[in-house]
Amino acid sequence: MKRFFAAIFCFVFAASFINAEDVIKTPSSGVDKWYSTGVFCELLVRSYKDTNADKNGDFKGLTSKLDYIKDLGISGLWLMPITDSFERTNNYDPINFTDVDPTYGTLADFKELLSEAHKRDIKIIIDFVVNHTSDQHPYFKDAVKDKKSKYRNWYVFSDTQPSGDWKKYWNKTDTGWYYAYFVKNKPDLNYKNPEVVAYMKSVVKFWLDMGVDGFRFDAVTLLVENGDGKLKNQAENSVIYRDLRKYIDENYKSRDIFTVCESEPPYNLYLGKGNDMFNASFQFKFNGTLIRTVKNQTPFTDNGVNMIESIPKQNSLELKLADGAFYATLLSNHDSYAGYRPYRQFDGDIGKTKLAGALYLTLPGIPFVYYGEELGLDTYTSSKSDKWLRNCMIWDETANFGFTDAKNAWNMINANDEEQNKLMNAAAQAKDPGSILNHYKKIINIRKNNKALSLGDFEAVDSKNNLVNSYLRILGNEVVLVINNFSEKSQNASIDLKSTSITEKSKFTDLTQSNLKIDLKKSVIKLTKINPFSTVILKLE
Repeated sequence: MKRFFAAIFCFVFAASFINAEDVIKTPSSGVDKWYSTGVFCELLVRSYKDTNADKNGDFKGLTSKLDYIKDLGISGLWLMPITDSFERTNNYDPINFTDVDPTYGTLADFKELLSEAHKRDIKIIIDFVVNHTSDQHPYFKDAVKDKKSKYRNWYVFSDTQPSGDWKKYWNKTDTGWYYAYFVKNKPDLNYKNPEVVAYMKSVVKFWLDMGVDGFRFDAVTLLVENGDGKLKNQAENSVIYRDLRKYIDENYKSRDIFTVCESEPPYNLYLGKGNDMFNASFQFKFNGTLIRTVKNQTPFTDNGVNMIESIPKQNSLELKLADGAFYATLLSNHDSYAGYRPYRQFDGDIGKTKLAGALYLTLPGIPFVYYGEELGLDTYTSSKSDKWLRNCMIWDETANFGFTDAKNAWNMINANDEEQNKLMNAAAQAKDPGSILNHYKKIINIRKNNKALSLGDFEAVDSKNNLVNSYLRILGNEVVLVINNFSEKSQNASIDLKSTSITEKSKFTDLTQSNLKIDLKKSVIKLTKINPFSTVILKLE
């Protein structure tokens, strides 16, 4: 914890000495791909929509909701693990890498989902659990049973229990000890064995040949272990990932395959030179910064540091040597270490929830909306278990709020608040112009239609009001100005373009159709009575 606060202090201290008037260059602005200009949605199939009344969401249920996803503006889906697993709740313990969880349906059902998604220009990437298998995987069961098994060297075994700090990761069997970093029923694979690497390439081939558009790689720091104290980020990891990227690039040249990894600091480690490892890495450093800044109702610290500006500044510095790669951004996800869902962190404040969404959807990076975020899906707060972050969607006011026809769902439906579910479900919000859902639709589609918001450089601008944060996104001749009111009260702002790198703009289009009084005279933009916790987006010409 002390190291965490020291790191935050150093970051803020460093950020305050970066020239606030600099245009922050986006290193990968030249990579104009479906994944770099779009918006993703991460979702758990089990929690999305059940069509066979077995209480679990399934592929057919997701297929039936593709029009909703298309209407939201999503261009890519990240599906949490769909492969067959022993646990069959969160699916991070695979027993078959080339088959699907039968509670989700069949491979034929998945192929239909792919086909229907592609018809709607929605790409699909799937979670790839690379570090381990279930202890019920046939290969591991054979390896435990017999020391002479061909799969013994596919895992990490020892005849005796190793000593040292990593002792806790070793588990005893009748034939020796095996290594499992997470829990004992998830034994680590041995990536020092070339057969394991070759097998994982065959898994990649299986899914890409089926038509998936890429992968989210789980826990990439843990692939190779070199003894006590050398469990993460070993040099061999990068060799393996470079080889895998080369394999994908050489065998699927005609397709823009997208790979994103779940890493740990430094988050740019597995981006390599920008074109030789992963296309993107999740950036977990700043979702908390965004949440706290909105909660504090000011974008500035007491020392005058612009915390919104600090995010692209630091990211740009880290991505400089990885030109061609990106950071994936988020507000929350399926893991508790990323925090509760935003709606819960804002104590049910819809205005703050909408503002936080608009911020990361207009900042540099590839945004990943966590399913239900666009509705203000809640979190069951009496438990920090990951399960409560993976709760079921609320679609309408029918039984179980449209999720399942079974008596009960596999998990909580939203936060089990019936009154909240009546107000916050997708059908109800679709009818409300001021809902979180319609706000997300608007901002996502503005982003998709204005590439400056995805690929453009970033420049902070002075709003002459410390409760209003403004910035330019610039891509060639395309210039977009974003103005965010962090206050619970209406605010005014005055932006002098002559003090920015943009000086010759005489017209604007209000992309958010905010119905505010906005004047542009002699390169000065004045906005009057910006609504509380709202975002105004102007295209300058």
